Amino acid sequence: MEIFWRGVSNILLEEDPVGLNFGDNADEYDTEASTILPRLRQCGSPDDIRNVIYEEFCRWFDVPTAGSIEKYTRASERIWQIWKESGIG
Repeated sequence: MEIFWRGVSNILLEEDPVGLNFGDNADEYDTEASTILPRLRQCGSPDDIRNVIYEEFCRWFDVPTAGSIEKYTRASERIWQIWKESGIG
């Protein structure tokens, strides 16, 4: 599960929906990944994951900082892919 959590955090860092990746802060999205991960079991599609990610980012930051839900589409598709490949989901 630790490897999967790291994968989610890395995807969030690479996609960087709120602009926090400054190149020297690899753990920037660890906290958000920790709150997203337990909610993945209720997800049945990339859209569900996108909703979860968006809700968590609105909670951790705020709605204006989180921006539009569309910014989370690529991250949700990538997380869905590793979720299905992991055998966890």
